[in-house]
Amino acid sequence: MFVKKILLILLISFFLSFPVKAVEKPIVVFLPHQDDEMVLAGAIANYVAEGREVYTVMVTNGASSYVREMLMEKGYSYITKVLFAYFRNNEYCYSMQHLGVKPENIYFANPKGRSGTKNPLFEDGTLTTAQVERILNRAYEKWGDAVYIGVAGSESESNYPHPDHAVLGKTIQDYSKINEKYFYTDRSDLGEKIKLSADALQKKYDALQEYFVWKPTERRFAIGANSVYERLRFWQTHSFEYRI
Repeated sequence: MFVKKILLILLISFFLSFPVKAVEKPIVVFLPHQDDEMVLAGAIANYVAEGREVYTVMVTNGASSYVREMLMEKGYSYITKVLFAYFRNNEYCYSMQHLGVKPENIYFANPKGRSGTKNPLFEDGTLTTAQVERILNRAYEKWGDAVYIGVAGSESESNYPHPDHAVLGKTIQDYSKINEKYFYTDRSDLGEKIKLSADALQKKYDALQEYFVWKPTERRFAIGANSVYERLRFWQTHSFEYRI
């Protein structure tokens, strides 16, 4: 009996000697529009490489971009707002996949997801605090106290301030249920300067290259590049990202 107790104690000690790996919180990235990941694509790739579960949420439909009218003037008059949103969502999904985000982890706040809808709940250029709170409530129900990440967009935090970015960032910041939150900015003088590895930089380059694909017969219209060409090219090869 005594020997059995000793063996049991030794067995328990043996298993307790193995370190218990802490369960990492999932990462939830909120993006106002397709191509906004340009300032944090390397971070997304790094989180995936670390083995973290990464989810991305496309907040608006992105259908109000002037690029749609530009394409229509070039002869592509069949591009409705729904189709335009779908084409933009495709660019975004291809980009995310280069970064290693699982297709099933790519979410859309609007109904019908990637395909787009005639009746979007969240349109670009008109995003409100109440709308973002609805999105955050849904996210919190699904992922709980995860690490929540957004893009900086106010005049004091970005070289290219945008109202959708600003209201999304401010609402995430004020959302009391979330304990750990970060924002990535295009300003090099703010926050923590993070140098990307060669692997993360290559993944970022490949991801953002999806916004330059012009193949109209395949419904690829380089929408991102037609909108923010110089910024995309800069971030494709920029070795640092900035987190606040």
